[in-house]
Amino acid sequence: SSGINAEWPLRPGPFTLYKVMTALGQGVGNSISMAMTAFICWLLWIILLILQIEVEGSFALGWVFYLGFVTCITITRHKVRLQNGINGNPCEDFFCALILYPCTAVQLEEAVRPRGEGITTLMPAPADMQNYRDVVVENPAADKSNQEDENSV
Repeated sequence: SSGINAEWPLRPGPFTLYKVMTALGQGVGNSISMAMTAFICWLLWIILLILQIEVEGSFALGWVFYLGFVTCITITRHKVRLQNGINGNPCEDFFCALILYPCTAVQLEEAVRPRGEGITTLMPAPADMQNYRDVVVENPAADKSNQEDENSV
């Protein structure tokens, strides 16, 4: 079918915030309030930027609402970090959301997705990483000899 399904990647950030907050166990009420706040800020940002055509200076208020939207993403990303034990700080979260909020939204969804689904399956297992460390980091001569063998073939 040609309709948009539930996994459509270009949906607005507010829906992602609802999905992530619910997955974090924040409760439906908290999830809806965060998503609605983000959606209103996001929508007003766009409307006020368009309104600049007729009302001079409305763009400035639009950017204030964008900062509100970014703050909602920052709070959610910080909660994901705390729950999953991911290193980082709120300042990094803020600037990630400020500059590339769609990428941040995808990252949030991947962080709460059950293991074995989606992009996370492309990451090597810890056992594979240990093997890589043994060969490349702790014994670079072995890796170099493997490369020479491949080049001679």
